[in-house]
Amino acid sequence: MKTLDNILGCKDLAQLLKELEDSVAFLHTQRRLPPAWTPAEEKRLVAMIDKIDDSRLWRALWSYLLVSRGDARIGEYCRSRLARFANIRKVNQEPGVQRPDVFLRYLFKHFPEERDALLAKFVHAQDITLRFAVAEELAKTDPDGALQQMRVLHEEAGSTVYHDIFDATDLWLAEAGT
Repeated sequence: MKTLDNILGCKDLAQLLKELEDSVAFLHTQRRLPPAWTPAEEKRLVAMIDKIDDSRLWRALWSYLLVSRGDARIGEYCRSRLARFANIRKVNQEPGVQRPDVFLRYLFKHFPEERDALLAKFVHAQDITLRFAVAEELAKTDPDGALQQMRVLHEEAGSTVYHDIFDATDLWLAEAGT
């Protein structure tokens, strides 16, 4: 298993994507966490996250972070980025590269003590990706509430560029038998 510094040191995007994907696959099969990051790796990672302009790299990096151990600095970064989305009034129509739902998912996974406050804060967010992450998390404890959310999201996602959310809610509703 390579260190985060070695992975982030890849100069070629294809190689970086492969290293991240291989690391995620390794972590899933070994059922263990990578070594703790050094402060230098944390700093480099946070600086890199802000500069990502490739959606494949965005997804690969957050997949890695979601199977890694929780990190206070990354948690703080996620909180500060989510603060920007808390009061946005316009519904997103452009998916963009940096979808905000990953910040919420990271906090749900690595900081469970914040779960209830995050659910309350983002259950009515204008950003559809945030509400979808909330609905998925809500399904763990309130399946009926999650089902209601999924119905609303399904209707909204049909008229946006978020086809992945439309497809996911479609499957979710089909499994629920509605």
